[in-house]
Amino acid sequence: TAIVALLHDMFVVFGVFVILRIPLNGNFIAALLTILGYSINDTVVIYDRIRENSALYGKKQMSLAELVNLSINQSFARSLMTSITTCLALGVVCVISVIYRLDSIYSFAFPLLFGMDVIHGYETVFPIPLALSCSWDMEAIEKSARIAAIESSADGICWTFSPMVDICRDARWGRVSEGNGEDPFLGSAIAQAMIRGYQGKDMSANNEIMACVKHFALYGAGEAGRDYNTVDISDQRLRELYLPPFKAGIDAGVGYVMTSYNRLNGEWAGQNADLIQRILRGELGFRGCVMSDWSSVNDTEKVVKSGQNVEMPGRKEFFGEVRALLKEGRITEKDIEKMIRPNIATSIAFGLYDREKYVPALLEKFPAHKQTGYDVAAEGIVLLRNNGILPLAEGRKILLTGRFTEQIPRTG
Repeated sequence: TAIVALLHDMFVVFGVFVILRIPLNGNFIAALLTILGYSINDTVVIYDRIRENSALYGKKQMSLAELVNLSINQSFARSLMTSITTCLALGVVCVISVIYRLDSIYSFAFPLLFGMDVIHGYETVFPIPLALSCSWDMEAIEKSARIAAIESSADGICWTFSPMVDICRDARWGRVSEGNGEDPFLGSAIAQAMIRGYQGKDMSANNEIMACVKHFALYGAGEAGRDYNTVDISDQRLRELYLPPFKAGIDAGVGYVMTSYNRLNGEWAGQNADLIQRILRGELGFRGCVMSDWSSVNDTEKVVKSGQNVEMPGRKEFFGEVRALLKEGRITEKDIEKMIRPNIATSIAFGLYDREKYVPALLEKFPAHKQTGYDVAAEGIVLLRNNGILPLAEGRKILLTGRFTEQIPRTG
């Protein structure tokens, strides 16, 4: 009877995993081991019952027929109770799994998400963002982001650190090529086009990826055009020139905002509570997740309290420092919860936890993207001066040099 009950429970577990399309991996084995434990316990209990009944039979207090019937009934009742308990337990966990859209019914761990700098293409390389902006063609720009999303999602990436929407009016800044120039109107239009291309209509398709506008704020306004340099600026210029593209991105439904490397009014942007809480979340109404740029913050207490949600790349010391600050009473569990909650909420809202990853079928579309890349590049070409070279004379030789004549720069 115990063996039959064990087989029944194993089939129940297998059925649940198949119906919910849960991989038959370690979670499945863990479930079977749990059921096996129940059945071994049942076998011990049933054995004790039969031994007690046999003692009564030995004392002539019941007949052999009564011994057999009682033992079978008790064994069946015990096994049935375990089967019902198992089904109910699995049912409850399955309901919780569906409600919270978790990948595993036996673990409340969160799936690993891959984010990457998919800036201007992935397998198909498009012009740099500054060149794209020269096209003033929002349809072409959106199409370039759509293709980048299709190609990168086929590789398991579900989140890009793009578009960069920093306004820059100082050509000495080294990252001016990654932005859209000096005009906030154009920058705002491009921000929305890129986000539409990356995220699609509602992030329901597995070839759409979550976008991240960066760098909040004033990264392109560093003194003397020096990267990471401090920024001192009036509220008027901040709101008229530098915030509009971020507001446009937020209105387009972007999932993430990345903070910048620079100081603003003496405080690093990535741990600046006034910048993140009052301006980004308060004035601009951003409800998604805020992340720091790579190693751009250094004060753990300020990071936790600032409204930051992801400290990239995740310093080894960070968790130990958080524990120490909590123990000293300098931060609270509520502060930690506020930091963590938007991570989970944003990923659930964008469906990142339960989407299909690594879609080989998308690879078939890549060859057709090359022509689009050529067309978009042609749209953005700007001829500043023609000293007689164009149009090219027939038979004239052109030198192409550099390693990218033979190699494709990955991620654009």
